[in-house]
Amino acid sequence: MTESMVLPRPQSAVSQFRAFLSFFGFIGVIAGFRWFGSSDAITCFASLAVALALPHIWQATTGEWPAQSKPESRRQLFHRLILKMAGLAVIYGLLAAFYFAFHGYYEAFVKPLRGVIEVLWLPLLTISPIYVWLTDRLMDDPYDGLYQVGLAVSGSFSRIDRSMTLQYLLGWAVKGFFIPLMVGYALNDIRWFLSGDFLSELERNGGYYFFAYRFIFFIDVTFAAVGYLCAMRLIGTHIRSTEPTTSGWVVCIICYEPFWPLFSRNFFPYEDGFYWNDWLAHSSGAWFLWCSFILTCLVVYVWGSISFGIRFSNLTNRGILTNGPYRWLKHPHYVSKNISWWLVSVPFMTNQPPEIAVRNCLLLLAVNGIYYLRAITEERHLSRDPAYVTYCAWMRENSIYAMLKRIGKK
Repeated sequence: MTESMVLPRPQSAVSQFRAFLSFFGFIGVIAGFRWFGSSDAITCFASLAVALALPHIWQATTGEWPAQSKPESRRQLFHRLILKMAGLAVIYGLLAAFYFAFHGYYEAFVKPLRGVIEVLWLPLLTISPIYVWLTDRLMDDPYDGLYQVGLAVSGSFSRIDRSMTLQYLLGWAVKGFFIPLMVGYALNDIRWFLSGDFLSELERNGGYYFFAYRFIFFIDVTFAAVGYLCAMRLIGTHIRSTEPTTSGWVVCIICYEPFWPLFSRNFFPYEDGFYWNDWLAHSSGAWFLWCSFILTCLVVYVWGSISFGIRFSNLTNRGILTNGPYRWLKHPHYVSKNISWWLVSVPFMTNQPPEIAVRNCLLLLAVNGIYYLRAITEERHLSRDPAYVTYCAWMRENSIYAMLKRIGKK
């Protein structure tokens, strides 16, 4: 009997049903705002966050919370909550100091987020202590990373679990870096969608492709933004572990602003201004076929984002996905995105000398190599989770690569 007949597919941390409920909520919200002619991007984003989160919050609230193992006095509870609130205040202060120190990052990425904070700061300030208290009450072990930070703030360094503290702070570093980026991208796309003249855009030559291309990434960044914002233990979408290695962090964050423009311009300029639509401009059939290939890759890509529900997050483990495109590939995001780059930029075609095409191909291969390293470091990190080890064992016999290998042997 083969391994594939013995091992069932591991359960996914997010069901496709709930993930697509979030997607339909996304469509409903943006269609409603467009229909009523609203241009309020911040309110639209807040509505999208609620629509995306609701199916998963409902799932979390219907689950079983562990009971705390030991009874404790009110004094112990009060002392722990004070330490946690102190730890949270220091974390917010450290993030503010980081944004203040790196003024360019603040102006480009944090400033757009400020509009959201200005609208929501009072509810957030009111809810924070309630959230900390409620989460503490429902945890099996309330002496978590936030408590450890609180111990550090109080000067009780000898009592700190350094490993837990580091992991907790790394999780906040991930959120502190990516939330401004993704929320800013989402707000820009919301403004585009709410104010765009789509009839004119669709009427121009190939307009449906350019609209679909941007709309797909609009979905992607919105799910990513809400995912980072919803990293909460109370609803079971918290960060379980964060990438602990420098190499894992480096190969990830260089792929994002403000680092990627620097690296792509100086080290990986594989584009020379000659794209697939220039190459196939005189063949409508080939143009349509090539366009279909690109959009198919991007649909797989955004399907991967949707499949996360509200758990999307780089550099972290927030639950293992085993369905959707992850049923077939361990890294559908990276595979589909990298293939689409070859199809869009067609580095093997150029209106310049042949050596330029060779150079462009080599440079894009180097970019592909970065994503290969991202996949390797992510697998190394996730392999600390037994659920991921089980998933990998199942994928060795059931992935699309395994299926193709078996076909090749026949």
